[in-house]
Amino acid sequence: MSIWSTPKNPENHAKQIDRYVAKLRTSEKRRLNMENFNFLFVIDGLDAAADDLEARLYEAGCSDALIGVRKGVVTLDFDREAKNFAQALVSAIDDVRRAGGKVVSVEPDPLVTLSDIAARAELSKQAISHYINAERGPGGFPAPSRRVSTDSPLWEWMEVAHWLYKNTDRWSTARPVVYAKLINWVNDRLSQRNGRGGLCISNYSASSPYAYERRDDYS
Repeated sequence: MSIWSTPKNPENHAKQIDRYVAKLRTSEKRRLNMENFNFLFVIDGLDAAADDLEARLYEAGCSDALIGVRKGVVTLDFDREAKNFAQALVSAIDDVRRAGGKVVSVEPDPLVTLSDIAARAELSKQAISHYINAERGPGGFPAPSRRVSTDSPLWEWMEVAHWLYKNTDRWSTARPVVYAKLINWVNDRLSQRNGRGGLCISNYSASSPYAYERRDDYS
């Protein structure tokens, strides 16, 4: 049969090709020890109405980002392959800069409501309330840091993630804590740099943030 012959069922043939390509990609990622990381950037310096916005981002290396406009602000929702979360963040920041934009902040937001905590920890709001009120667990749940006098206070996610990791069985590794710490560090550096130049992860205070992912403890 000629390789140029028409398949009997083009739709099934296309699906087979898609599965084969996906298998190759998975195999290559495993070989290179790559993982997928999802995060969202709030962007400045890019016109959401520009006809060439998508092309500029694609050419700069942001083909793995979904462009969005939220309350008039441009956002990029990345699904990036990298060896670790730090590399994924820094490479994406550099790509946005090449496209002429500036990363204002990285999400998920470091400040969380009770509902946010429940969603991220995959627990019910009632369970989180029990932890907060020391009705379950060892006590000592982090106190809110913002809007304390309101009905919807805000907690520092890094502190909450650390407490949950140490005092519950929600996660088998410290990755959520490391990710939260790294996002806080990147956002702090972004606000200090105000868009001047790139961001060098070698300046990260823990120099190798992913070392914690392979440990059973995190303090």
